[in-house]
Amino acid sequence: MAASERGGRLRIGPRARLGSAVSAAGADASHVGLDDVKHFGAHGADIVRALATASPRPLTDYRDLLDFGVGVGRVARVFKGFEGAYAGVDVDADNIAWVAERLPWVEAAKTEPGAALPFSDARFDAVISVSVFTHMNEQNQLFYLDELRRVTQPERSCS
Repeated sequence: MAASERGGRLRIGPRARLGSAVSAAGADASHVGLDDVKHFGAHGADIVRALATASPRPLTDYRDLLDFGVGVGRVARVFKGFEGAYAGVDVDADNIAWVAERLPWVEAAKTEPGAALPFSDARFDAVISVSVFTHMNEQNQLFYLDELRRVTQPERSCS
């Protein structure tokens, strides 16, 4: 992983240069207001720091992560070298194609709004979702909360 872990927290060192291993060139990151590749990578690292702080256990202890709303891999690119499985879903076909082509450690899957997620029950021990539910109406929010519960192992994490 492009970060190290000490004392139960993910540490992202100044030399890690997160996001530099995978260029954001060709990705449509404009919808997040971060057109500059350095800012885009730094923002992903900031999100992972926040997730590490909020997580009940070190992020590297998880074995099967789901990135619900993977987009262009702003968070996924930080998990290059992750020893577990990392799956990412999104409704945007172009984003999923970009992730599938450039982030080979991500099991990228396109989903359809209102459709069940293409995963077995209780597969994941953690779910990451950044700024996804704000784009849904209440009915879809409730549907996907149920879906995330279904694909997440009992007593595990959704962040």
